[in-house]
Amino acid sequence: MSTLSLVITINSAPSTGITFTPAAPFAGSGTAFSATGPIASGVTVGSFAVAPAGWQGAIALSGAQAASFTLSGLNLVTAAALNPGTFNVTATATP
Repeated sequence: MSTLSLVITINSAPSTGITFTPAAPFAGSGTAFSATGPIASGVTVGSFAVAPAGWQGAIALSGAQAASFTLSGLNLVTAAALNPGTFNVTATATP
C-alpha cells in the first residue's frame, strides 16, 4: 500500500495598488494636483500606474466632478474645458 500526503495552499490574489503621476501643466504629489486655468478639453492631467505587474483590470472614475474627466488607456484626460476651481474625482482600480 502507498499513501501520498498533500499540502495545498490557496494564496490570496495580490493587492491592487494605484498611483498617479501628473503631466505638465499639472504638478503635485500624493492626492493633490493643480494647474493654472482655464484648462482646455482633451488635456492629459497625468497617468495611472497599477500594481501588481501584469494587471489586467479596469479603472473607474467616480465623484462629484468625475464627468469632467475621461480615461484614455491609463491617462486621465479633461473631458471638457475646466475653469478655475476644485475638482473631486476618485479613481478605482479593480482586478
